[in-house]
Amino acid sequence: PQASDYKFKMHKNAFLNDRLTIQAQVINSNPDKLMVSIIVTKSKKTSKTEETISSALFDFPLVEKSVTNRQLAS
Repeated sequence: PQASDYKFKMHKNAFLNDRLTIQAQVINSNPDKLMVSIIVTKSKKTSKTEETISSALFDFPLVEKSVTNRQLAS
């Protein structure tokens, strides 16, 4: 489904060979949409903790609306 609204925040940099953990959780549900939280973390080398790389909130509609060529052109 296409996200109708989102907020994205980049907290730290990550490199190509970093091992990342991606966690997603539905945080709100109502009859017309779902709100999903996504957090990307990686392990710190010096301690056994995780640091947040990025976080995002997405709204997804529960009913998919078809998009016509006319709607795309406007």
